[in-house]
Amino acid sequence: YAAFLHMILHSFAKASLFYQNDQIHRHFLSYRVNRLGNYLRVNPLGGLVVLLSLLGIMAMPPSGLFISELLIFKALFANGHIPVAILALILLLFVLYFFTKNILHLLYDTSDQEMVMKEVKTSPWESVSQLILLGLMIAAGFVQPTFLVNLIEMAVK
Repeated sequence: YAAFLHMILHSFAKASLFYQNDQIHRHFLSYRVNRLGNYLRVNPLGGLVVLLSLLGIMAMPPSGLFISELLIFKALFANGHIPVAILALILLLFVLYFFTKNILHLLYDTSDQEMVMKEVKTSPWESVSQLILLGLMIAAGFVQPTFLVNLIEMAVK
């Protein structure tokens, strides 16, 4: 159950990042992280979405992913899969480190790098859908609607 819940909640956070990625590309004309920076100043609401997505994917409370990961690791330790749990935690730390490093570079780096930037006006309304997805990720971590519980239980069976 926890793994299916995790996949659903993770898809909300990833979708919000992918939608925001289009706005990032419109501003910087690149997807390469080493060519990007200071996005929080360029697009404050978009930067906030990226930051909230980062915290959500990192499974920081109140992210629903915190609840699902807690349930997953609880099940691994309770069922005696301690080596798998430890290996998963170690690999997760590496992924989180590099992911966080790149996102923070995107949001805050102000170095004098050769950054191609296009003056683009983005409407705050473009980020509303991403904020809704992040809100669903947080809410569904604590209160799963009956249809979602039934759907996950059918998938588990």
